Amino acid sequence: MTDIIVAALALLVLSISTAWSKDLCSYKNTNELAWDSQFQHALHRFFGELRDEHFSDGQLVAEQALARLGGPPDDLQGLGEGLVLAAACKAHSCPEHGAVVIDCPSTILAVAIVRYYQQCRVRSPVDLCEQLPTVTLFFRDPKAMVGRGALEKWIDRLYLAWGNGPPPPVIVEYRAADGARIRPPYVVAGHAPAH
Repeated sequence: MTDIIVAALALLVLSISTAWSKDLCSYKNTNELAWDSQFQHALHRFFGELRDEHFSDGQLVAEQALARLGGPPDDLQGLGEGLVLAAACKAHSCPEHGAVVIDCPSTILAVAIVRYYQQCRVRSPVDLCEQLPTVTLFFRDPKAMVGRGALEKWIDRLYLAWGNGPPPPVIVEYRAADGARIRPPYVVAGHAPAH
């Protein structure tokens, strides 16, 4: 009898955890979403083995995205037409943001990652360096770029600066999920956060 009860409880737990993760759009906030193993697997499938050689030493881009989606979260935002935007910033490094557009219930259409690179200028014997933000938008379908408008509006709401001082210009890149460039990058003026 004990074996039957244990087996029944195991099936119940399995069915609850499976049901809990089937609809990625059902979560309240991005942090809850980022902890869902189905979402983590979907993000790894979206990027495959794509690695970042420019901002890190070969780290998987999926891992960079997960790190940015697992910190202080925003609530999931409905975009209409069955799409949801999930956004957050990296734990203990909130200038590094991330966002994802999901076609409900579970298809990742686009991912945005904010990264910084250091640019130094020599104006005196001491180098003056600044951290310049780059936002890379990755799309499942590089022709349709579903979610582009929502991600561009999301970028406009962000305060992208590392440290104090006026926000620097922001480089925006458009890439396919495999890393191929879709269009040339462009630069937008940095801006202070809206209140």
